[in-house]
Amino acid sequence: MVNLDFNRARPHPGPGVEEPPLENWAEELHQKPQHRKIWEAPIGSAVMMTGVVLPALFLALFAIFCHERISMLLIKHPIETLVEVTLALAIPIANFSIWSSICRKDVRFAMRRSLCNGISIGASFLFVAVSVAAICMGRVNIYFLHEIHSFAEGFAVIACTFFLSMLSSLYLAYQLRALREFKSARLRTTLYSAVGVVMALLSFVGAEAKSVYMRVAQHMAYAGNTHQEQLDGLKMLRWLNAEQDMRLECADARTVGLPGLFIPINTQAEQQLYFAAFGKPFRDDRSTDLSGFSNDYLRRHVVGAMIPELSLVRSGMDGAVNADALSSTLNWTFVFKNTAYDDKEARAEFSLPSGAVISNVTVWKDGQPVDATFAPSGKAPRADSFTAVGHDTPAVVSDLGRGRTLLHCYPVKGQDELKVRMTMVLPLKLDKADEATLALPRFIDTNFAVNGEHQVRLRSSDRLSLKLGGLKESLSPTGERILVGSMKNEELSGPGVSVTAARKPTLGAIAVAVPNKPGRYFIESIQAKPVKVPNHLIVVLDGSQNVKSDLAAIKAGLSKLPSSMTSSLIVASDVSPKLQELQPLSSGLPKLTVSDFDGGQDNLQAVVKAAGTAGETRDGAILWIHGPQPTLNRELYVMAPYIQTPAFYELALDNGVTDGIDFFKNHREIGPFVPVPRNGSIENDLARFVSRWQPGGVEYIVKLYEQGAFPKTGSAAVGTPQEAAELGALLAKEQSQAFIARGNYHAATAVAVRNRLVTPVSSAVVLMRKVSDEGYVQQGSGTVASSNTSSDEEANKPAEPALAGVTNGSVSSASEALEGVNTSGTVRVNNLANLEALLNILANSFEIVGFVYGMSLTVQALLFRTTYSAYFGMKGASVPVMVITGLLVTAAGLACPGVFNWFVASARDANLFS
Repeated sequence: MVNLDFNRARPHPGPGVEEPPLENWAEELHQKPQHRKIWEAPIGSAVMMTGVVLPALFLALFAIFCHERISMLLIKHPIETLVEVTLALAIPIANFSIWSSICRKDVRFAMRRSLCNGISIGASFLFVAVSVAAICMGRVNIYFLHEIHSFAEGFAVIACTFFLSMLSSLYLAYQLRALREFKSARLRTTLYSAVGVVMALLSFVGAEAKSVYMRVAQHMAYAGNTHQEQLDGLKMLRWLNAEQDMRLECADARTVGLPGLFIPINTQAEQQLYFAAFGKPFRDDRSTDLSGFSNDYLRRHVVGAMIPELSLVRSGMDGAVNADALSSTLNWTFVFKNTAYDDKEARAEFSLPSGAVISNVTVWKDGQPVDATFAPSGKAPRADSFTAVGHDTPAVVSDLGRGRTLLHCYPVKGQDELKVRMTMVLPLKLDKADEATLALPRFIDTNFAVNGEHQVRLRSSDRLSLKLGGLKESLSPTGERILVGSMKNEELSGPGVSVTAARKPTLGAIAVAVPNKPGRYFIESIQAKPVKVPNHLIVVLDGSQNVKSDLAAIKAGLSKLPSSMTSSLIVASDVSPKLQELQPLSSGLPKLTVSDFDGGQDNLQAVVKAAGTAGETRDGAILWIHGPQPTLNRELYVMAPYIQTPAFYELALDNGVTDGIDFFKNHREIGPFVPVPRNGSIENDLARFVSRWQPGGVEYIVKLYEQGAFPKTGSAAVGTPQEAAELGALLAKEQSQAFIARGNYHAATAVAVRNRLVTPVSSAVVLMRKVSDEGYVQQGSGTVASSNTSSDEEANKPAEPALAGVTNGSVSSASEALEGVNTSGTVRVNNLANLEALLNILANSFEIVGFVYGMSLTVQALLFRTTYSAYFGMKGASVPVMVITGLLVTAAGLACPGVFNWFVASARDANLFS
């Protein structure tokens, strides 16, 4: 039987023991634990300040002031950089989360929180270790390129900040352990924290492993103690496939990351290593000087992709050839057709023969011809008053260097045609006393299809011939010889076409009166003399990988050298030092194989050695055959004085993208180099050049100058006004180039603009508005060159070219305002247009979504508290957390366009999308 009398059945607790009241048990079970606030007491303030606020403040300031560095590192190593950013952000976030749980006495998620605590400890330790090591090694000033003291103090502050943060994280680890009641739980908490520390260290090591390995390889290649160690460093760089990483480092030193802090290499050395490892000279994509870029680069970044709807439906070359004066005027007219409904931009890169110059550009607007304005541009001295011309300019012709010119026309209206004409003056090359050769211009690359009919009509007083099936010679009613017909599409962009022009077999001088300048004459003298056969010819062959494909052609061309000539060979190669030794050409050249050519080989030392050897005898000569070379080698080599300065010749295999003036800047004894004329294949051009040294060879020396009296010799011929204009333009081109070679860009610009020429310091621009040429052109001036020297002898000195100008004016000083055009807007095409459009759409979408979500969350948190928090995915979140989250999301959304732009700009600067 069950006893229901609970009070009677309950045993008595015994004497002296008070029984707790039954009514308090339920209250104790439902009583909430006492929570302390995160800022409560000194210990709370210390943890929040040292473990959360200070690290978060540092990271925020670093993101604000070093956002470009972060963007470039994300482009260089996206995953590795994100790992390191996560480690850095884990410090304040983990400390805040763990301290909040400790204040609430929340013992859940023990493993997760202990791991985060360990990661925070490890990340803080990494900050301290890197900062202390940087200060001790004295690398701070090298990394930041500033005074060591100021940045050493900055690194000391960083070390102190994260040392305090590490102490806070260690205190939090102790508190997490104290929350556990059992010894095994406390041991597991400590173990998890230790695992977190190891995870942070391993993550950092993995993120920096490739960068450190690459930096060690760079240091080996640049500063190795032995030659073999340097070669091993280059092999490591190639094995790592570090081309893109090194290109970024060459473009901006801020992308070197932490390895660059401890193993510094300056930018110049970085560019030399890039060339040595991959055989490609680094060219700064932000440079406005395109003369050092290859045709492949210009095709992608200057001419641009092919536009299917745009074509050259017809073109015509017509002009007059004055073979006796070795000059000609050629008008090349283009008719572009656009079959699309929107406007298109026509761009073409074309090659001019050596010495040729463009003297006018005409665009037909509503049936009316509009001539170009010639204004300073390119390398000309700049001023804020330069007029900017962009892609909407009707026509711009710019000099790209090395005989390459860019034609840009916009708009070619939809369903319409555009007519453009370029006028150019071309010199003739005298092959024989009674025969000269005129090389015609040709297309290198276009963004339009070259199809349709292409007419040619050339006039001369003597016979003209061109071995093309579509051309024939005829006689005009006035008795002139006419070469007329059509050319095929591929002949306009092939290896080059040359016209042979007959002339009177007379040598001597031709005198032409300078227009508008009585008593002044242009003099062209022609002298024939036996070819000076070199007493010792040294061939310097580039050992870079770019020469591999042309090795067979080089061997075949050099085989045409006369057997009686003393010739030697030096191969510029760091791979095999034996090849750099002087050896007979006849025995050394056949032994070369493609395996002897690797990477990028700097030819400076080999050329210096060859110059010293050739200068030990009289009539020595050097033939330098090479691919692209670095812009400047700062190495200084010892050269003995020449017994006689040797002759220097150059065969550039990549359209002469190497600037000899810069390359030999520290060795002025070398050069100037005479380029081997290029009209066809490498084999034919080289064979034609070396065959000139056959016994009985004759060469013709042509000199052009201006003087104040008619030649006293009775054999001087009198030229025509057309020849006067041509010789004046060719002379002005020579003078401008001479000033550029001396670095006097102001004088070179004055010559070019006053004589209406397209040069590296001037452009032809067709605008619907006037472009000022103040400072260069005087009103009422003529268009031909003049001399400001006191005597004809001084005027004819090649080292001191006469400054082209006018008789009633003078060249303005450098202090005057230099006005012209800034053609940088038309130089490059935007290959990232489609990518930028997509990124802009994404960035704007993120901006709108982030702004709307963040502001809505903030407003509802302030006005309605937590009523609608579930709709924002933040159910149960407190009001301060919701407000902070809303503001952060808003800021992130507004920052999206800028961040996207930083990424695109950094990628473009490093030329990553080539």
